[in-house]
Amino acid sequence: MISDKLKSIILRELNLTEIEISDETIAKDIPGWDSLKNFMIILAVEEEFGVKFLTEEILSIKNVGDIQKLIDFKIRNN
Repeated sequence: MISDKLKSIILRELNLTEIEISDETIAKDIPGWDSLKNFMIILAVEEEFGVKFLTEEILSIKNVGDIQKLIDFKIRNN
């Protein structure tokens, strides 16, 4: 399940006020989520959650649920 914090970061970085986001949501489902915005979202997530993703981890992300799983994994193992 996507945390409110992650959803808030995504909305803020995409300059959106509200949109439905689920584990299965992919970038093309959300207006304005392009490769540059994806980079900005990842940077914001790292800063806000105090985590650092490896390049391989970033490349493995297929949907928003994958981002949440990585955050949860990093926090548990930090």
